[in-house]
Amino acid sequence: MVAAMTQAASSRIRGILFDKDGTLLDFNRTWVPLNRRAAITVAAGDRPLAARLLASAGHDPESNHVAPGSLLAAGDAGEIATHWASLLPGSSLERLTEQVDRIFSASAEEAVPVPAMAEVVRDLHEQGYRLGLATSDSEAAARGFLARCGLEELFCYVAGWDSGDGRKPEPGMVQAFARRSSLAPGAIAMIGDSPQDMRMGLDGGAGLLIGVLTGTATTADLQPPAHRVLASIADLAAYLAKSA
Repeated sequence: MVAAMTQAASSRIRGILFDKDGTLLDFNRTWVPLNRRAAITVAAGDRPLAARLLASAGHDPESNHVAPGSLLAAGDAGEIATHWASLLPGSSLERLTEQVDRIFSASAEEAVPVPAMAEVVRDLHEQGYRLGLATSDSEAAARGFLARCGLEELFCYVAGWDSGDGRKPEPGMVQAFARRSSLAPGAIAMIGDSPQDMRMGLDGGAGLLIGVLTGTATTADLQPPAHRVLASIADLAAYLAKSA
């Protein structure tokens, strides 16, 4: 039954909404150093405090393992700053949010794409798929990343936590992409590496939910509700062609 449903969904997919971190780019190589930098900045150089901040948000400071679905795996700058502010009495939430967002915006310059990322995106665009990007990073960082890779013009929709279309796992970004691309939500495939991505796609009415293993999550973390879990987006075009 699941296979039949997946094949039926794949055959009508015309739009692809990508997550960014852990999907288009290598999560560990990009975000582990940024998480550590944000924590040490918020802790004003106090390394033991920075380690406690990291651990509280899902990033083990010793192993650098980031727990699937945790704040530092899938949260946005505002959510992370709010959590850290609760552990720092007397701190300014506005200042913490600005600090975290500024550091995370560096992901546009320091991002490490997953292998064959640009080729996959260009191939899907050439096949006629409408492409969108929905991230818990800022919209500016997302656009900067795409521009650096020479891909921004291929996306009809780019949104971050600060774009006004809601935050993950709310369905707003799926629905906004559907409007921007003039597609029904059921004609959209949501591609992501986190449970939040899958929940956003499910609640947004996406016709196909595909998890990838280039982030922090395992197959068990993603499925269900993911219809299929792939090793990376390098397998996406072949999967869609085979399922059509």
